[in-house]
Amino acid sequence: MTNTPHFIVRPAAGWYHGRMLEEIYSGMQDEDIPHYVDVFIDEAESRINDFLDEFVRRPVSRFLPSDHRLVFHALQRIRREQLAPGNRFCEWGCGFGVATGIAAMLGFEAFGIEIDPRLVSRAGQLMKDFELAPTLCDGSYIPQGFDFYTDGVGQSMQLIRAASDENARGWYRDWNFSVESFDVIFVYPWPSEEEFVEQLFDATAAEGALLVIYRGLDDISIKRRVAT
Repeated sequence: MTNTPHFIVRPAAGWYHGRMLEEIYSGMQDEDIPHYVDVFIDEAESRINDFLDEFVRRPVSRFLPSDHRLVFHALQRIRREQLAPGNRFCEWGCGFGVATGIAAMLGFEAFGIEIDPRLVSRAGQLMKDFELAPTLCDGSYIPQGFDFYTDGVGQSMQLIRAASDENARGWYRDWNFSVESFDVIFVYPWPSEEEFVEQLFDATAAEGALLVIYRGLDDISIKRRVAT
């Protein structure tokens, strides 16, 4: 689940209008999962549980893992049906990087972004132990030039233009990437963040790129960014 930092700014009224996202699938049927993927998921979930027990008195803000087998089914369908325009995958708020690792197993050029360095470290160890080589980054997935407005109690979020460069997220720039560089983006948002991440994807992703959203309770969807 995403762990977007919260702050309050004044919204730029009237800036963002509508979204151009086409839903391709919602909900996924169970299919057989390869043994090596099952082993990876089981080990990752065991380490996540140990981590949560370890930090029970100092919990990681807004960290909640998704249903990793459901994520596998969604990404496998994208690969099998060649739904994505290319091969580059990014997980927004990757936590332990399980979806990122699954994407790497499926042959994607995989990237994961996580704001909590403790999780980045654990994700890196998990990838190393399974001889996977996705790129992991310590930082926010919100690119330079964008921020969000929140009502202060976490009930809603709205995409806005950044008022200044103070909150610039440099990793896209440092890697010479932008959101447009990715063909598939996966995110597990809190309910109050779902509209925001759709707006951010709509405003920054390339035409034809896919947004995979896990909503919890066996609900996952694939949406495509269509031409304006």
